[in-house]
Amino acid sequence: MLLPDSPPSRADPSNDGSAELTGSFAAEGEVAAEARDVESDFGGLFFLALRILIGAGFLLFASLAFAYQFFFSSVVREGMVPLSSGSALLLLALWLYLRHRTKDWNALRRLLPAATTVLVSSALANLAVLLALTGDIGLTRSLNILLVAEGYFFLSPLWFLANVSLALASWGVVVGTFLPGEDFSPWLVSLCLAVMTGGLINGIRWASNKQIQEAAAREKRQAEALERAKLASDAANEAKSRFLANVSHEMRTPLVPIVSLSDLLLESRLAPRERRQVELVKLAGQRLLRQVDDLLELSRVEAGKIEVEDVEFRPAEVVAGAVDFHSEDASSKGLVLKIEIAPGLPTHLRGDPGRIGQVLSNLISNAIKFTPVGSVTVRARFEPAGDSSYLRFEVQDDGPGVPEESPSRLFGRFEQGDSSTPHTHGGTGLGLAIAKSLVDLMNGEIGIDSPTEGGALFWFTVAVKEERTAAAENRAATAAEEEQSDTLESVRTRPIVGGRILLAEDNAISQEVLSLLLARLGLAVDVASNGEEAVRLVQANSYRLVLMDCDMPKLDGVAATRQIRAGETGGRRVPIVALTAYASDDSRARCLANGMDDFLGKPFSEENLAATIERWILPPPTPEEKDAQASSAIEDRIYDRLRELERSSGKDFVDPMVQSFLDAAPAKLEEMCAAAAREDRESIGRIAHSMKSESGMLGAIKLSKWCSTLQDTASAAPKVELRETLERLRAELDRAAAEFVERSKGAIRWRPAPRGEA
Repeated sequence: MLLPDSPPSRADPSNDGSAELTGSFAAEGEVAAEARDVESDFGGLFFLALRILIGAGFLLFASLAFAYQFFFSSVVREGMVPLSSGSALLLLALWLYLRHRTKDWNALRRLLPAATTVLVSSALANLAVLLALTGDIGLTRSLNILLVAEGYFFLSPLWFLANVSLALASWGVVVGTFLPGEDFSPWLVSLCLAVMTGGLINGIRWASNKQIQEAAAREKRQAEALERAKLASDAANEAKSRFLANVSHEMRTPLVPIVSLSDLLLESRLAPRERRQVELVKLAGQRLLRQVDDLLELSRVEAGKIEVEDVEFRPAEVVAGAVDFHSEDASSKGLVLKIEIAPGLPTHLRGDPGRIGQVLSNLISNAIKFTPVGSVTVRARFEPAGDSSYLRFEVQDDGPGVPEESPSRLFGRFEQGDSSTPHTHGGTGLGLAIAKSLVDLMNGEIGIDSPTEGGALFWFTVAVKEERTAAAENRAATAAEEEQSDTLESVRTRPIVGGRILLAEDNAISQEVLSLLLARLGLAVDVASNGEEAVRLVQANSYRLVLMDCDMPKLDGVAATRQIRAGETGGRRVPIVALTAYASDDSRARCLANGMDDFLGKPFSEENLAATIERWILPPPTPEEKDAQASSAIEDRIYDRLRELERSSGKDFVDPMVQSFLDAAPAKLEEMCAAAAREDRESIGRIAHSMKSESGMLGAIKLSKWCSTLQDTASAAPKVELRETLERLRAELDRAAAEFVERSKGAIRWRPAPRGEA
């Protein structure tokens, strides 16, 4: 039970190359050191067993002293009682000493051989004295048992041989001195057998313990190697994430002027050929931005920095939003985008609508890319399953389908359907890999089927929770009112004029482009080229807003914001909006945590820039403004923007576009009424979706919202409710048409169709 008494020495884990530098001797020393580390892990068990044996020895010798005192002759009593009592006291003292040294393993491992020798020697002394006093050679049997036991007690062969030699020498002295005429030759044979048995046991224990130590040392080395590999992998992932973030920043920064200047050029008078060239430049910039976003998203997924939200959302709105986002891409290819909402889809669920929409949008984009003609159908249905309900989405296209060997690898990184697709369709091959990673995070599954009618059908499921609380019902009942309130907050009757803002931006091209965009919004602009200059200008002037680039020389935007906030007095706080190409959740959180008020990721559209500035510069709408907007069927900002584009282009297109919509709207409305009468709910949803996009583009936001409501509820609403919604949509169409006619000063004609029966 004893361990080698060599002092422990732990190898330095940071010295990864020491074995190679110092040769095989250093490697052997490392193995020995690791073996001793393993021994220390098991040392507590050995020590506990030894303490139990010492305690048992104390009780044994104390009992023998009592027996010798009352049940043996005076000769034995006088010799053995003091010896047994002394042995019992010695073992008790040893037991108490070891008890107080349990936490010092390095000291204990040196004491264990000596402590075991004390235990064995006490037993041997008692046997030898008892043999001398009684002259009973038969006590040699007890010595044989002790010799065999020593083979197990001592782990070290040297300590075993030393104690065996002591036992044999003591026996020989006693027999030769006190039993001179005794024939002890038969006992020599038994002693030799006992020594051989003990030696065999000791050898087996020593060899097995050495193997255990070596195996444990190997496992320890493997575990440490795996830990080092994991740390190296984590460091490599972190370095890759930083690299991709820097690449994203450097690529996004020049995309700001590319996209923004393309928008400005498209609003000017251009020849058809020049306009097409500018459109291609803008399209190339948008595609490059999507590829940069894919790389950045992949790095966040690999680094484990994606967190899944658990918020309330409307699944129908997620589907509609994803389809709306890609409606223009589908129209440009002549494709039809369809939505099929299965009956029973709850109004409200809990999950991560942002990530769900991202995956769905990815699949829709993929389907549009690979479908030359036909349609793309998006389906959604609810699959209740107790506490683990699921939403299932499907995106089916009329494309060429997927080769049989491709489905198993389509969801891998940088993979596409076949080797020719990168040249035919473009893309990085990351979209489906990112989608699979996000679905896995939401405890769902993703896959692909090949329908018998052709094409491909991508599907995925995500775990959601069904909202059944009264609060959810109240929110559903007031949804339209909330949306209307949000619209009124965002619609302004006053332009953004008369204000001066500070633009802190170090890139000269971005300075020029943003200054042009801000001037178009009626704002005066001061420009700072670094953070120190921005702080100085804010302290010397009164600005209504600061647009702060985060990555600038001398002093970055975050540090500049902290200095600005530290110097603000008198309760005055200038709004600061972060402009950064590091478009990640971590970047947003860092900006907001350091005193910034809002966040714009580069590149951004003119509409996003204007909306952000409005949010911080314009005061809340007055009651009069709310009343004026509530009574208006057309949103001034959108309609006025169309008129401004018309003036800058020199072409009359607003009135013809509105007239085209109004000419087709009555027939579409009557078609929906007829579809409702024959329970063709799919057609209702399709037509409502079409009218929603067209009316929203023209500024008829309230009409667009009624179309959206009809689209969301068409699949499951009772027939009476469907009829009521159609009548409200008809009334809003009449109101919007009348206002369009009034605003066009008679240039637009409106002939409402006769009312049909739904």
